[in-house]
Formats: sequence, C-alpha cells, structure tokens
Amino acid sequence: MWQRPGAQEGEPIEPDDAAGTPTFLRLAVTPALNETADLAATIPDGEDFELTDVRIENPGNDSGVATLLKNGEAMFVWSLDNIRGQYFEPRITPIPLAAGDNITFSVKCEAIGDATKSTCTNAVNVGGRTTTAGT
Repeated sequence: MWQRPGAQEGEPIEPDDAAGTPTFLRLAVTPALNETADLAATIPDGEDFELTDVRIENPGNDSGVATLLKNGEAMFVWSLDNIRGQYFEPRITPIPLAAGDNITFSVKCEAIGDATKSTCTNAVNVGGRTTTAGT
C-alpha cells in the first residue's frame, strides 16, 4: 500500500482534489472498407482535462490510418499496420484540453484484417485527470 510521508501505518491515502479526478474515455469506430469513421467528445463546460495516457486498439489487425485530433489538429497519427492488438502511448507531459475543446478519433480503413468482419474495428482509450476549469 502506498503511503504519504508522515502518514500512520495503514492510513488510507485520500485523493488530492487539486490533482483532479482520474478520467477515462473510450472512442470506438467501425469504418467500412475504404471509408473513414470519426467519433468525437467535447470537454464539458466548467471542466479542464489533462490527457496523460493513450491506448489504441486494433484487435482485428486492420490496415489503415488512425488519428487522434484536438480541435481538428492531429495530436497522434498511427499506421494500423504497425499496431497488432493494442499499443500504449504514455505521456510524461500532459496534453491540456479546456472546456469546449473536442477530441476526435478518426480511422481510414484500407483493409479489414478479420475475414469474419465487414468493417474495420478500432478504438482509442484516453486517460487523464479532470479538474474544475481554471484551477
């Protein structure tokens, strides 16, 4: 068990409100062959989000290009050919998103890897911390 310096043995660690609330978001798309599919989420009013973790999923070993965008600007671009199963991108420096910012996952399906499927099947999981806007 983790302990803060000076804490008594077995004393639980309470979350630091200033550090924010751990937050997880999954965006999954299923584009048809030679098509692009996008899914977006907007940071709610009154909140800020610091993106610290990104995991992309390509369970069917599809081919194509996956992009994670912030307000329409590419933050990450992956060739799905290089991702078998899943790939984790830890961030040392958080990427800040403010209230009203959009995060979009986009996939251009160039080849469907699983012959039992009729579409590419891909997702991105993003994690980080949500705080009250301006704190």
